[in-house]
Amino acid sequence: MSSRSLSTTIISALSPVTANIMDSALLCQSKNIYGQLVDGPRYLDIRPVISDGSFWTGHYTKVEGLWLGGVGQKISSIVDDVNNFTATHKELVIVNLSHAMNTDAGITSYRDLEQGEWDLLFQEFSRIQDRYIAKSANDAANLTSNTLNDFIGSSKAAVIIVVDANNIKLGSFEHQGFFTTNEVSVQDEYSNTDDAVTMINGQLGKLGKLLSSFSPKLFLLSWTLTPQMTNFGWGAVANELVKRTPLGLFWNSPSSKASVKDMAYSANKSLSTDCLPHCHPANLPNILYVDFLEGSDYAALAMAINDLCFPPMQSKLTQPKL
Repeated sequence: MSSRSLSTTIISALSPVTANIMDSALLCQSKNIYGQLVDGPRYLDIRPVISDGSFWTGHYTKVEGLWLGGVGQKISSIVDDVNNFTATHKELVIVNLSHAMNTDAGITSYRDLEQGEWDLLFQEFSRIQDRYIAKSANDAANLTSNTLNDFIGSSKAAVIIVVDANNIKLGSFEHQGFFTTNEVSVQDEYSNTDDAVTMINGQLGKLGKLLSSFSPKLFLLSWTLTPQMTNFGWGAVANELVKRTPLGLFWNSPSSKASVKDMAYSANKSLSTDCLPHCHPANLPNILYVDFLEGSDYAALAMAINDLCFPPMQSKLTQPKL
């Protein structure tokens, strides 16, 4: 995988988010998982939460001791979307599970999922019909060194589910489509800023220092801007820019900085022009991470990066890895 570029979506299933006072700062995508897969992403950022006793995707952050956020697409629906897509598209899809938490424990007491809860989540994702089954422990240990043909050469789709969680055992699910972050390792360093220039310079700087084609880690180019939680507060403020909420939470900064959608549309315009010239065989982004991925432009960019770094006419003896 380390010599291929894939487009992806950040917090893929936060679309739609249930009605919430922080909607603009939470909503990262406009389409469900099936719609996103049709547009081209093959690496999905899924953040499972338990809410009202069921598994959903969620996006939460802590503000002054309270967990604030919301849920998006139901996990069972995501599994159905992946199955519907791979039934007619024989392609590789990577599902990354991270930031999993139980939100039924009280607004000040959210916690990470426990082993038994993860086991239930694994059961739900085991409904995915085209999970990639490792041929051996050695195969599982070297997944990122495999070529695309190793996964889907038999004209069958392949889904890899990566579990990013501390001290969680995969048990009987291990290598049956489920793998750890040691087996599919990703270098992910997002910029955590709402300033486009800072983000672009930071991400391209990291890309420029890479030797990605010689590393087992996949490099994730995080082309995203993040609303800053320091701009949220509580109580009454006399300010025309303040957006009041029923709970007394307010946003005390320009409204454009509160909307992931507005910032994404601004940042995404520069992705092709700024990213492509910095891509070379030794340092290409394996994963293009964007908010509000709409249309096939980003999949086309991933293909352009692959063609630039590994021209289609090169010898089949040196066929690039995914």
